[in-house]
Amino acid sequence: MTLITKATYDAYYEPEKILRIENSDPNGFEHIKYYFRLGAIRIRDKIEPLTTEVTIPPGEYVQVFSLEIFTLSSRVMALLGQCTELFTQDLELSHGLSIDPGYPGMPLTLGIRNNASERRSLQRGMRIGKAIFFDVSESVVEMTSYWAGQLKIKESEVKLQAAEKVRRVADEI
Repeated sequence: MTLITKATYDAYYEPEKILRIENSDPNGFEHIKYYFRLGAIRIRDKIEPLTTEVTIPPGEYVQVFSLEIFTLSSRVMALLGQCTELFTQDLELSHGLSIDPGYPGMPLTLGIRNNASERRSLQRGMRIGKAIFFDVSESVVEMTSYWAGQLKIKESEVKLQAAEKVRRVADEI
């Protein structure tokens, strides 16, 4: 597993379309992490792009979506975290642990809870979280897609594993 830095993203992963971040912030990738931003919010079962400021009452939770659209090949995954700016305002980002290999070019679906005793504001484009990307192509098992719900083991590696088993059995005889 190899960490993808800003330099390797710019030089290799983005041009080769191994990792794509559409609607990206030119200043969003800092060294080893990309800061993703708020793009839309779910209001009464409708996803609405944020065009104005939205306030969250104390104790309330809202479903939100990243401004960025992430496309990960089968060899890239990301770990997620929340921005310091959020919890200094008593806001909490709810998210899954990772973006899985094969993520199909969609915004991230997240949640924000207001843990403050007063209303808090959300604005389009504000940083809400960070992603650290890894190239996982060195692993024996290659994930083609979480969304497909299956793992694909490279045929050559299966043959190699089978040949090794045959050799071990032959050695025992």
